[in-house]
Amino acid sequence: MNISIAQRNRPFSHLPGTSCLLPRTCWTIQAFPTKICCRNRERASSDGYIEIPLNLHGPVQEFTVQQDLENGTVLIWGIAIEGRFRLRLQAVNGAIELWVERAPPSGIVCGDQTLHKNDHHSWKAEGPFRENVSAERLSLGSHRAQDWESVWRRQDFCEIFPVLYHLSQWTPEFSLQAPSEMAQLLDKGFEPFLLAAFFGILCPRLIDDQFQGLLANEQVHPHASPCSLIVDAGERIRSLFVAQKKKEIALLPSNEFDAGRMTGVRLDRIGVLDFEWSKRMLQRVIFHAEHDAEIHLKLPKPLCSFRIRSRMQDKGCRKSIDDRLDLEVGKIYIIDRFQK
Repeated sequence: MNISIAQRNRPFSHLPGTSCLLPRTCWTIQAFPTKICCRNRERASSDGYIEIPLNLHGPVQEFTVQQDLENGTVLIWGIAIEGRFRLRLQAVNGAIELWVERAPPSGIVCGDQTLHKNDHHSWKAEGPFRENVSAERLSLGSHRAQDWESVWRRQDFCEIFPVLYHLSQWTPEFSLQAPSEMAQLLDKGFEPFLLAAFFGILCPRLIDDQFQGLLANEQVHPHASPCSLIVDAGERIRSLFVAQKKKEIALLPSNEFDAGRMTGVRLDRIGVLDFEWSKRMLQRVIFHAEHDAEIHLKLPKPLCSFRIRSRMQDKGCRKSIDDRLDLEVGKIYIIDRFQK
């Protein structure tokens, strides 16, 4: 008994030289038709660099780089003079692996090796690595193609927020951070922050090298982390839709988006939450209780009551927003029929 999200977050670009973050790491992948450049962006002072030359010849047609946030990989494909190719980059702890999913009959010469279909090669890659990835997902009702140049031009939060939030689930967390003006820009709103803090497919940066006049001071602390911007943005996006204060759960505290769904939301010492809304009104909430807990739901105005039940076939009972809810471990609770 779940609320599901059909949308798959796989932003892509056809622009040679597009950069994106490799999920689980702080390494960016800059993809060209015949070369791949990997850079460590753990800190402003990081200097890790891996260059992967590909012995392919152009013009390369249908060139595409895709950040697959469903599987935590980066895919690169196209049609070279030699034939079709498709490469997959993924991170294992301490290394970046390049897998060949499709190759011309002659193979792909990668450095000093010739790789054929299902072959792979790896490079050592230092830096933080995210082992456990959260299952929290967000959808705001947009089903447009995730061609990132078009997405970025529109600057529609309904398109950007679900992808950025999903990316934050794959990004290593930092317990200690050096301050940066770019991080402080988030307090001024998402629009200036997004324009200044990202390039390519949501690649983070600490300096606005497009000189948009959004930062007063371009000096950067050498230990500041560009990737921490993604984590900060993910936390801020989450707070727009759900907030927990001990046993008080606030749903849609900002109530800015007309419709959407959020699933797999983990609540500390309570369990997992799914919910959906339409016309800025909650439609359904599902709690998967993992602990015995007494909680209080804080709902957006002007809602004042709802129905709660443990099974779909039950009639359930009506509760006021002032009532406390007793959750039993292992049970599922369905909340719907919200009334003003």
